[in-house]
Amino acid sequence: MNGAAARKVQVGDRVIIAAYAQFSEQEAESYKPKLVYLYNGNKVERSTNTIPVQAA
Repeated sequence: MNGAAARKVQVGDRVIIAAYAQFSEQEAESYKPKLVYLYNGNKVERSTNTIPVQAA
């Protein structure tokens, strides 16, 4: 971690990395995100292209 986030993160913490992009309406309709969930040690647990629904 660099910058301001480096003061909030400790070794062993989970970090969420998000990337942003601009799409036309047509591109956005067909876009599927890639989510990767990791175990400790950065081993891939699973990956998916659907965003889980959260209860409010």
